[in-house]
Amino acid sequence: MFNKALVTIFITLLAAVSIPAFAQDQKVAVVDVQRAILGSSFGQEQLAALDSDPEYAELLASLSSLQAEIQELDKDAQTNAAGWTEARYATYQRQRQFKVADLELAQQKVQAEQERVVNDINVAMTEQAQSALQELIEDEGVTLLLRASAVYTFTPEHDLTGKLAAKLSQ
Repeated sequence: MFNKALVTIFITLLAAVSIPAFAQDQKVAVVDVQRAILGSSFGQEQLAALDSDPEYAELLASLSSLQAEIQELDKDAQTNAAGWTEARYATYQRQRQFKVADLELAQQKVQAEQERVVNDINVAMTEQAQSALQELIEDEGVTLLLRASAVYTFTPEHDLTGKLAAKLSQ
């Protein structure tokens, strides 16, 4: 029993001494490659182009209009539903269901368009991002690189995302 306690204490002390020594020789960093790509000047230009696309703007306007129409229907129902007949209430429910279905479709279209543009940006920048990341790893002396999404927490000085975005914007 006493020997087990001594062994446990010895191992704990050994780990406490050797882990910091090991960590001193390592440079650990994290990166979010997609965020860097989208944050690059090319990525920002493509996202801005989407925002200025008339068809996309029309989709967004349609989305806002449908949301306002649903709110107006609900407001009317809250105010007047007490005096409605069953037929009038059924009409309200049907109109609202149609508007909600239209809204969901419009949201899907907006999301699909955003995903298309993000995918196009990623395809166009993947090789350049890989090359820039390799250069950054060498320049920074990184020995262990992790995806930012795989790390629970990290400090800003370990995050290479901004540096990668800047390198891609050169």
